[in-house]
Amino acid sequence: DAHFDQAASEKKVVVTILPSLAWPSEIAEALVVLASMGRWSCTRVPSKRDEAAGNGLVRLHWRNAAGSDASAMGLAPLRCMPITRRAPFVAVVLWPGGRDNPWPIPPNGKGAPRPTDDPIGVVDIAHGLAENHYGERWTTTRADVKKMVDYESEDLKLLRDIAFRLPLDVVVRHFGA
Repeated sequence: DAHFDQAASEKKVVVTILPSLAWPSEIAEALVVLASMGRWSCTRVPSKRDEAAGNGLVRLHWRNAAGSDASAMGLAPLRCMPITRRAPFVAVVLWPGGRDNPWPIPPNGKGAPRPTDDPIGVVDIAHGLAENHYGERWTTTRADVKKMVDYESEDLKLLRDIAFRLPLDVVVRHFGA
């Protein structure tokens, strides 16, 4: 936790790369260990769509020093991971700070305002982008993601707070039915 608190005070993102993990069960076991540490929590998130496809969703949160939950983003070299979350190594990306993004989310008043109870996430990173550049990046990124994934907007909202999508049997075995 000290490393994450230090990163928060320095306004830095934490990227933890776990090259020794390769299998879904190894990822799940690592998450269970992480969740046993004081400020981490890891839970299964029900999704009829994913379960019908044989997958389970896992949320990973870290409680920052201010007491707010930060949602971790997982990456993994697994076909069951959303295409936008595939990477050559397992990794966890976390913004341990607060809501330091100076611009509204979503920008330019497009879309519903972000709920106040949303956990802190990568979208809250402090940055030096001008508001118009931030808005352009947001719009372009959202459009590109929608082209790559076949999820409805409701499901995309769900995926924003999901760290890993793993085979359902692994998720049930480690996080319950």
